[in-house]
Amino acid sequence: MTTSKPRDGVMGSACLEKATQPRRFIKLAKVKEYTSLSTSEIYRRIAAGTFPKQVKLGPKSSCFVEAEILAWCDEMAAKRGEAA
Repeated sequence: MTTSKPRDGVMGSACLEKATQPRRFIKLAKVKEYTSLSTSEIYRRIAAGTFPKQVKLGPKSSCFVEAEILAWCDEMAAKRGEAA
């Protein structure tokens, strides 16, 4: 029985990053800092399905997955050269 390691190019760096990064939960204040969006705009976009949803930690506690917010920011930055 042999085990194989991923060869260069087989597993992209994004996959490796996801595999090695710990999942971090962040609160709304940090999301606003990352995105420069207002609270109401964040909730509008969540309702429209264009922004990552929150994770419920308890009956009165919600947070966001940091990697999803950063990926959304990267996606917005990548779109800046495209026509609206």
